[in-house]
Amino acid sequence: MIDFKDIAHHSIGQWHYILTALGVPAQSLTNKHQPCPACGGKDRFRFDDKQGKGTFICNHMDGLGGDGFALVQHVYGCDIKEAMRLVAGVLGMTEANPLPERKTPPPPPQQPQKDHLASLCRLWAKAEANQHHTGIKTYLQGRGLDVSAIAPALGNLGFVEALDYWESDQNGQNHFIGQFPAIVAKFESVDGQLMGLHRTYLNSNHTAKLNMPNPFFTGRLLNPKKMMARFSGSNKGAAIQLTPADDRLAVCEGIENAAAVYQLTKLPVWACGAANGMASMLIPDTVKELFIFADTDANQTGIKAARALESRAIKHGINVRIWQSGVNGTDVLDVVTKARKATQ
Repeated sequence: MIDFKDIAHHSIGQWHYILTALGVPAQSLTNKHQPCPACGGKDRFRFDDKQGKGTFICNHMDGLGGDGFALVQHVYGCDIKEAMRLVAGVLGMTEANPLPERKTPPPPPQQPQKDHLASLCRLWAKAEANQHHTGIKTYLQGRGLDVSAIAPALGNLGFVEALDYWESDQNGQNHFIGQFPAIVAKFESVDGQLMGLHRTYLNSNHTAKLNMPNPFFTGRLLNPKKMMARFSGSNKGAAIQLTPADDRLAVCEGIENAAAVYQLTKLPVWACGAANGMASMLIPDTVKELFIFADTDANQTGIKAARALESRAIKHGINVRIWQSGVNGTDVLDVVTKARKATQ
């Protein structure tokens, strides 16, 4: 008979493998507060695997948690002896034993989606009051754009001089980093409803995006671009409508690219925020011609999103043209700024 100490010794550092082999979902083992794989709930459980011993916390248990063997007991409702045999079987230290019937945790209670519309409206009201702030033009000029030429396309942008920045650590806990200048843009549905806000954080003199090390992940920078959704998934289909659409509409990913498109073509233009936003963007019924400006990515993300939007548009009888630069890692902003520099 294999000694418990031997099983415990060989289990160290193997608990993710052991527990998933025993049927515990991998998503339950991510060191984040979430439903318990044994007893459900909402956020009572966290698998922290300290010292590789499979440790966990469950606020619903009398002891509030334990090691990997205790978790096996909790999930399967078995005693320590049976838990040892199950773990030994996964490790190949004894003949495999049939798994007992696993307890089915009660489903977490369905929570109605929280609507953040009031918070979005408060922030937009603050940003909209500064629509003509020089920080917007200073930043876009720093990106190589002609601010006088793109002025008619800046009506849906606002500015906040000191906007809170929060960042999540390795455990998913939010931390206040500081306050920074930010350009704020509205995500709107095709019928004009506010569905989210896009924030571009800037440096102190507004000439470039925020460039600051991430305090929780070595070698990474804080993301200068963040989105706020009215509720989960509300930005899907929405866009940053820099100018109203008519029978023609140009679309691209970023706000800076959209401004470049307007400078180049004077077409009505919307920014989708990212490639997935482009793929899902809803097209107004008025549009007969769609001009898609795709980013040129080495992994083809930009053109794939453009093709997805093109496919939907064609099904609705819309004429579509796709523009893409021929150089990896470049977009329409790069082309416009390069051409502008050549004429200066």
